[in-house]
Amino acid sequence: MSRIAASLLILAVMTACAPAKAPPEAVAPAAPAPVTPATEPAATIAGTPCMAATENAPPSPFLPDTPAGVAQAFYELPVAHVGGAPEADQLATAAPMLTHELVAALERARAERDLSLKEHPGDKPPYVEGALFSSLFEGYTHALPLTVATEGDQARVPVCFAYADDSGRTEWTDTVVLVKQDGSWRIDDVVYGGQWDFANTGTLRDALPKAK
Repeated sequence: MSRIAASLLILAVMTACAPAKAPPEAVAPAAPAPVTPATEPAATIAGTPCMAATENAPPSPFLPDTPAGVAQAFYELPVAHVGGAPEADQLATAAPMLTHELVAALERARAERDLSLKEHPGDKPPYVEGALFSSLFEGYTHALPLTVATEGDQARVPVCFAYADDSGRTEWTDTVVLVKQDGSWRIDDVVYGGQWDFANTGTLRDALPKAK
């Protein structure tokens, strides 16, 4: 009997001294998979892209009295955005940047428009809408000279244009022709470079009425 009691006592002591079982380790919840942002489709550029090469160009890399500087300053004027022939006051702001011959041609276009409005009020007159100084009928939202080629008193400045709206973006390059007149560079013509249907073709001077 005493042996049984002793055995039970030893078993109780061993049970009390045994280390407690460690609780099971908590399993961390799985991290959510990273969300990859949707890639926006690249904007479709109609025409001939030319702006990408100018993205890192300084805002005004050309001196004001150089051919490219004159072209840049002109296309920043409101008159360059006018649809159709500019009014007299609009043309006056740009006249110092244009040759006398181009100013006279623009004045003839305005006179022809006004005469047509007077004599045929129900008809659509010429030179009443549409950009004259660039290839696209709607005009442009950005213009930046790319370079310049000068030979004597004539210079040619390729200008990169872009027109952007909710429907997309169009880019193209027109060439501005300048000549030295009265001691300064002046715009004498624009060679249209748009290659899409209904783009202005030929040159600005060709599109304006000739002197009689």
